[in-house]
Formats: sequence, structure tokens, C-alpha cells
Amino acid sequence: DRHGRNAAAADELIARAEGPGTLEVLDLDVTSDASVAAAVAAAGEIDVLINNAGIAAAGLIETFTIAQAEQIFAVNFFGTLRVTRAVLPQMKRRGHGLLLHVTSELARIVLPGLGIYAASKFAIDALSECLHYELAATGVQSIVIEPGTYPTTGILAKLLAPADTARSEGYGPVAALPQQLGAGLQAMVESGMAPDPAEVAAAIVALVERNERPLRTLVPSPDSDNVAAINSAAAAAQAAMFHRLGMSNLLRGG
Repeated sequence: DRHGRNAAAADELIARAEGPGTLEVLDLDVTSDASVAAAVAAAGEIDVLINNAGIAAAGLIETFTIAQAEQIFAVNFFGTLRVTRAVLPQMKRRGHGLLLHVTSELARIVLPGLGIYAASKFAIDALSECLHYELAATGVQSIVIEPGTYPTTGILAKLLAPADTARSEGYGPVAALPQQLGAGLQAMVESGMAPDPAEVAAAIVALVERNERPLRTLVPSPDSDNVAAINSAAAAAQAAMFHRLGMSNLLRGG
């Protein structure tokens, strides 16, 4: 908010706001039922929910403690579920609304050293797609946007590191992959070669402004063609199962 720990970020957002209307910034902790309820109540009617809160983490799966894995899922998955549940009643009551879940290409493919993070993104992807079908009769849409890697100094500074690094013993060269990945991302930022996160924001705006939206939207990247092939194969398998079960009416818009 304008006075709490996020005051500087709120002021910057308001200063950068352009166009008609007003921008109000609300404090929201996606891990707190009370915080989410207060923010939704203060916001009033919500037409679009963008689930983008997340924790990034790099390290071998075994080197993260259970508590750390729970921390990642508390924000990335349960935070998404919590805010979605908070806005759905009003959207269903009005008969329209958009749930837009920002996942990642790592919701479809994996990289060694990013397993816990990818697992949380896979979970969000499954949640989002199932909502897409479950909400078919309500007028509310649930869709997914899948960006590639957009490293920024803020993300790298908050990257969660594993607490039980002794567990990396015995992995051979694979143990060095998370550090190599982090160094590569840092080098991208420092060299100015990192892709611009504004590309993701522009893709989100384009989806919000559309009437017909696909279930999944990829932001172009070196791996997006391969992820698109996975998405296409998965959509065909999903459709085949729905046809077999007599649920073809749920296959709307991709």
C-alpha cells in the first residue's frame, strides 16, 4: 500500500500509470485468507484476475527442505487457488469474468535444478485448465499465459536457494547446474541481453482486450515452438478423452 513495506513499489506503479481512469494499489498477501478477503472487498467488482505472484527457486530437488517446498507451493499454487476462490463467486454471479494465470514454459517442460519451481507451475497449469472446463457454463474464462525466461534483477535477488546443500553430494556434474543456470541468468541481465518483461505485459493486455481467447498463449521464445507442440498434442489427447466421455461441450475456445 502507500504506507507499508511496498510503498515505494506502489508509488512507482502510480507514477507510471497512463491512460484514462485511476490506479489504486492495494496490499495483498496471497498466503493469507484475511489479506486476500480484505483486498477483494476493497477492489469491489473484479472483471479480470491476473495470478502472477510467485517465488522462483533454483537447486537440486533433494537439497530443498520440505518446509522450503511448502513455502514455494504456498505462494505459487495455494496463493493462486486462494485468490481465485475469492473472486469466483462474484464473477459467477455476474456471469462474466476472466482468470488469467501466468505460468511458464516450465509448466510443460523441465530443467534440472528447477524441479520444485517447475512442479509448482505444472500444478498451476493443471488447476487453470481444469477450471477452464469446469467454468464452461458460467461465463467465466480461465486461461494460461506461458512466458519463457525473463530474468530481472528483482527476481534474481529473491531467488530461493536450497537449505540442505549437503544433499548435493553424489550428483556429479549435475550438482553444478543450478549455479551455472543462475550465473547465466545474471549474465543476461548485466549484458542487457535479457528479454524485456514488457513483452509479457503486452501479451496479457492483448488477451484481456479480446473476446475469444485460447486456453493457452505462449510468449515467443527459443523454446516456444517445442512447447507449442506439447500443447497441441495435449489438447488432442484431452479432446479425445472428452469425446469418449460425452463431455465435448466443455471444449470451448481451445
